Amino acid sequence: MNNENINILLDKNFNSINKIILSRQDVITGLLPASTAINAHGDYTDAWVRDNVYSILSVWGLSLAYKKHAPEHYRAHILKQSVVKLMRGLLIAMMRQSNKVEAYKQSHNPLDALHAKYATDTGLAVVGDDEWGHLQLDATSLFVLMIAQMTASGLSLIYTMDEVDFVQNLVHYISRTYSTPDYGIWERGNKINHGTAEINCSSVGMAKAALEAMSGFNLFANSKSQEGVIHIVANDIARSRSTLKSLLPRESDSKETDAALLSIIGYPAYAIEDENLVQKTRDKIINKLAGEYGCKRFLLDGHQSSIEDSSRLHYEPSELYEFADIESEWPLFFTYLLLDALMREDEKAINMWKKKLEPLFVEEDGEKLLPELYIVPFENIEAEKANPKSQKRVANENLPLVWAQSLYMLSEMILEGILEINDIDPLSRRKVIGKKVTSTPLVCIICENDGVKEHLRGFNIESQTLHEVEPISCMHASELSKIYSVLGKNEKLGLTGRDLLTARTVSTSRLHILNGETTLFFPYYFDPKAFYFGFDNNLLVEHYISSLRFAASSWTQSKRPVIAFLVREDMLRDHSKDVIIKLLLDLQSNSCETVKIENVKAEALIELAGSEKIDSIKTIQLEALSIQGVGKNKEEYELAAMQHDWTQVRSIAQKNEIYDIRVEDALIDILIAQKRLAVGRAYSVDAIIDKPQKASEIIQTISKYCGENNAEKVLTQEIILHIGHLIKIEPELFTNMLTLRTWDCIQLLVGHISKEKSLSLGDAYEELLRYAPYGIYDTLRFIFKSYSQEVKQLKELENFCVLGAKNLDISIPKKSEHNEISEITDWAVWREKVARIGTLRESFYEDVWNILKQCNGLVIGDKYSTQSRIGSELTLESTIGERSFELKIDSLLQSIAIPVYKKLNIELIETLVELFLANPKLYIQNDLILDVLIGHAVRIAWMKKNSEKNYDEYKGEAWSSFYKLSVDEVQENFIEAFSFLMKEEDLK
Repeated sequence: MNNENINILLDKNFNSINKIILSRQDVITGLLPASTAINAHGDYTDAWVRDNVYSILSVWGLSLAYKKHAPEHYRAHILKQSVVKLMRGLLIAMMRQSNKVEAYKQSHNPLDALHAKYATDTGLAVVGDDEWGHLQLDATSLFVLMIAQMTASGLSLIYTMDEVDFVQNLVHYISRTYSTPDYGIWERGNKINHGTAEINCSSVGMAKAALEAMSGFNLFANSKSQEGVIHIVANDIARSRSTLKSLLPRESDSKETDAALLSIIGYPAYAIEDENLVQKTRDKIINKLAGEYGCKRFLLDGHQSSIEDSSRLHYEPSELYEFADIESEWPLFFTYLLLDALMREDEKAINMWKKKLEPLFVEEDGEKLLPELYIVPFENIEAEKANPKSQKRVANENLPLVWAQSLYMLSEMILEGILEINDIDPLSRRKVIGKKVTSTPLVCIICENDGVKEHLRGFNIESQTLHEVEPISCMHASELSKIYSVLGKNEKLGLTGRDLLTARTVSTSRLHILNGETTLFFPYYFDPKAFYFGFDNNLLVEHYISSLRFAASSWTQSKRPVIAFLVREDMLRDHSKDVIIKLLLDLQSNSCETVKIENVKAEALIELAGSEKIDSIKTIQLEALSIQGVGKNKEEYELAAMQHDWTQVRSIAQKNEIYDIRVEDALIDILIAQKRLAVGRAYSVDAIIDKPQKASEIIQTISKYCGENNAEKVLTQEIILHIGHLIKIEPELFTNMLTLRTWDCIQLLVGHISKEKSLSLGDAYEELLRYAPYGIYDTLRFIFKSYSQEVKQLKELENFCVLGAKNLDISIPKKSEHNEISEITDWAVWREKVARIGTLRESFYEDVWNILKQCNGLVIGDKYSTQSRIGSELTLESTIGERSFELKIDSLLQSIAIPVYKKLNIELIETLVELFLANPKLYIQNDLILDVLIGHAVRIAWMKKNSEKNYDEYKGEAWSSFYKLSVDEVQENFIEAFSFLMKEEDLK
């Protein structure tokens, strides 16, 4: 392309951008209004953080084009500084609310969140804390991400150390998005618009991208000084990845997909490494949401439809299906798809999205403008519902949506050749997709003293003492946690840095250069000041090997991870020292449990291992390990742990209220896997934890709801820690479970020991307290694993249970000929165990949803409680794949305190599923009360064998007998009870 053509294109784009965007920029604050419209749907003249960042992207793109093709032109300076002015306008608006950043870090309360929008002309707040869904972590994350991208492109956005500290605190602010419910990109959270926050993948992905972009990034650009460097806790990125893997292609509990996900699978975030998951998510968005005029935001979205009541902020649940097939379509999302195709250099997709966008522009004053959305006119709604995508839609009055216009103009500059994809992605975020996350971990064996080294030498194991690895200093992970807690601390802004959290393996697996000194951190489970787990050799080895596996399969950083092993004296005194020796021999052979590793001397780490340099820690005192400082002055608790007197250890821990701060991390791992945690013996809403909590809050809940049995509260902690570990390394054990109950786990452990060792339940509990932590972990793993397989076998048998006839067919074929069924000798025990584990067949919740299509409602649990009813009207506010519906059903099942009875409820639901599938025209006009059906089934079963006895006098025996019946017999009695409750004429 010759210079004349380039200049023509530069002029054309400048004139458009100046007219559409720069003319709107406030001369004082540099901020942009989302639009000039003020209508029934809101005042769009405010400056939304998200809209401002997206709107300025085209200006940034054009500034880069001028920088490349006409760097001396005055416009190059104007464009660049216009971008700087807006980004700094947002920065200053947020810095005025630094008190909110600090408050939110402590409380995680949405009312403490940074505001989502500001006054365009002042940068001040325009609505109160409780008058808007301000907690929109995607917007803050987008701002942080683009600070990094724009700085990398050559802009100077951050001027002072106070501003560096504030950005560091913004990183802290978004760091736990992976487990934080927020209001998301559409500002209302749950799609009903009741203001209920939920975890949104679009927020998690944008936060992950921001954290990755800011990791080790110098805000002072090319400065060699470290003062402008931002530090990231690597585990936050790893957990964000886990959350995305767990949730996608869903957006949230209430949205099975959302067009907002385009921003994280493509430009600007590129948050997903897995190419298949990216494609799966994109395909679902296009298949479910794309229309002729753009994409719907999400299914059943009533925003700005012609039948929406704009005077109300929320919808009634029954209203949602009124919006089916007439949801507004947004051209905005076609611009995302076009830009994504350009960044992928997919010519076919580029041409398709260009063609789809062309008829959507509205010409005004010579400019082609993209409206916010297209709606179905009121008079065409009936026809559109009858034949989706058949009716012409009309643009709303918000013209243009500057956010959409900016993304299109950015695409247009790339299409015209004056801008390249590298220009708007200087950090190469797009290369994250398909990036391999594997490595060969480095291992270093370090002994606490010369005596341990000589002991190991007797097994031909070479090692180094703490003294021999100098000048490298060795510290426990708790010291690294202290360092993170002061990053970003700024007295003038009232900012304290990050909350004190456990430094996980992914964080300790790097060398740290602290004020010029090279430091090696041991994994957190080596710290003797932590919980007593570190004194159980078997459990320590289990955790260490898990760390190696994680580092080998999930390492994304430069150079290689290092996972040092600290050998203490007490590890070699016990009969379980063999497991330590075996591990060390494996490490020395450069292979461990199929994981390829490299065992090296400490001095080799300086060249081979990844590292992070932190110079801003002069305000804290760190404690390095030394030969004199290890193993001295042990308290009673530590002595008992070193001697492996686990009963004594647990007794002391409970008496002195000793707890492990890692329960906070374990809870987060459980939540990331989309599970809930219930603690205590009795079901209570307050005992179910479904949001992140501090360790002290978790312990308080445990104390409130656990019994007073010896060490029960400590055992509950152990269970939480074990589940947190298992759910990371073997998530398949928890398939189709929603609520994990610690008391059920304890009872299952006691029952297992009782049966295995022929002990009474009381003696079995005392025996459990004598178990080493690894013994409890291994038994718990066995329980989860064995019963998951048992339920799987039963699910296969269920596939042969078929009902089918023109008239109601209530016969059910027997299953007794199958060997798998005959292997179960005690059905009551089986039911209790399966109920405690909580595994359900994969389609269970969809089946319940379908049942509600053929009856007025279901009553699950206490028939006298209105809270136990789930009506068919619920299908009007939800789609079949929503997790919020699953949680509702799970909550009702969890309210049934007796496990075997809960299992009967599940079996009855499964029987009803088969009945309704075989009889699709069957409809029950009143509620199906499960308690009534089961009660009649128990009576019928009892009377078959005891017709001479008065059922009312033998109810206890009848129920005990019923629990012991096989699944075939129970199902038969359920059908007979169903028939009994139907009118005689209904059976003809």
